[in-house]
Amino acid sequence: MFGGVFGGGSQKPAQPAMGGMPMGQAPMDPNAQMAAAEQEMEMVTDMFARISDLCYQKCLIQRYSDEELTKAESVCADRCVAKYFQVNREVTDKLAKMSQARHLDEWERKMREVPIAKSDLNQLIMNYLIIEGYKDAAEKFSEESGLTSSVDLGSIEERMQIRFAVQNGDIRAAIERVNDLNPDILDTDPRLYFHLQQQHLIELIRQGRAEDALAFAQDELAPHGEEHPELLRELEKTMALLAFEVTGESPLAELLDFEHRQKTANELNAALLAAHSQPKEPKLPALLQLLAWTQEQLDEKVNYPRINNIVNAVLDEPGKDTSGTPRA
Repeated sequence: MFGGVFGGGSQKPAQPAMGGMPMGQAPMDPNAQMAAAEQEMEMVTDMFARISDLCYQKCLIQRYSDEELTKAESVCADRCVAKYFQVNREVTDKLAKMSQARHLDEWERKMREVPIAKSDLNQLIMNYLIIEGYKDAAEKFSEESGLTSSVDLGSIEERMQIRFAVQNGDIRAAIERVNDLNPDILDTDPRLYFHLQQQHLIELIRQGRAEDALAFAQDELAPHGEEHPELLRELEKTMALLAFEVTGESPLAELLDFEHRQKTANELNAALLAAHSQPKEPKLPALLQLLAWTQEQLDEKVNYPRINNIVNAVLDEPGKDTSGTPRA
């Protein structure tokens, strides 16, 4: 290894890579590239001279009785060069971490300087609790924050009972509750009413009541298909479940999944909210999606402290992923 410094030997000390350019920076002009290359060469040359002088004084006996290095001198030189690079690397890493820490502190300081009213945050939380139907949590939060909701929190209970009925597959009960609450909702939204009836048909097929399913489809759903041809395709897909003895083996078996019930429940919940002049979706998930999109855009341009885990919302060091390893 020492031969790479004094001549001879097979190993060479590692040299810094040249020509590297941080991602996101515009290409330098040829003159700037040449100047940077010259500066880097000077640094390499200076490091080479420092290693040569240091390890020469430390390891070589100042009596030249032989043109080759002795075994003791070679071992000493190898260790000297290796230690030099090790210390150099550790110091560089330490300085880099200190720089990242300063960068992280500065980023957090700038974020704290952004004016955000606590009342706006409270409204955002209340909006989420009401739309998602967390009645008890909404009442407790209203009491603790002193925030008065413009929405009758008692109406959340009615809406959630309807939602739970759909999630449990009791579509008839859900329809009855909606009509008791506001019959205009289903009368003015034929697509929503069709989807509720379609979900009831799916529940009949799930229970193995094929004859009841056929009769219900003919009497209740087929007329909707005639009035709205775009819904006929959905009815045909649902009826295709009956072609399989084991409905779970059908290519359309996803219609039997809980997720399909949830989709229908969400559609009905949005209609109930709209009937009460409330937003159909909470604002908080949209803000989190905006955060994720913004970070993706920044990832293409710079390294910066980012939020990798949305649950704890902790800023991680630039260039690190959720596991703490460098991102590509």
